[in-house]
Amino acid sequence: MRIFLAAPISGFEDEAEYLIFRKKAIELIDELKKRYIVMSELESIEEVGTYDSPEQSVAKDFGNINEADCFMLLHPRKMQTSSFIELGYAYALGKPALIIARSENLPYMALGLNNEKTSVLILNPDDKNLKKTITEILADWEKQKKE
Repeated sequence: MRIFLAAPISGFEDEAEYLIFRKKAIELIDELKKRYIVMSELESIEEVGTYDSPEQSVAKDFGNINEADCFMLLHPRKMQTSSFIELGYAYALGKPALIIARSENLPYMALGLNNEKTSVLILNPDDKNLKKTITEILADWEKQKKE
């Protein structure tokens, strides 16, 4: 199963805040890669400001979202981020999605994606069982994909 993992790269207060977030995100990506194919720009962008042009990012990320079986968004705090454009694109394609964020940090409409008619789930990053919950959801989605 292929996961497109979106996360902010710019929008942090400074480089140090980004690097702390990136380190935690890479740990999750490494864990997911033990079982899944994970596509994420975080792995290749070690410094803020070293990413592709907007046009290159759209082409690359939308292409990867098209290929993905599901979408995951890591959103650490309230901030402006292109990750919400990626979320909207994945939602429009009907991709199952996990949003890992505190509800108060999400845009108003993102909260409306989490309902009984969609496969969009919002998980609190402070949940002590978060990794287990993610693992269970992804395993369920993988099972559904095979059926």
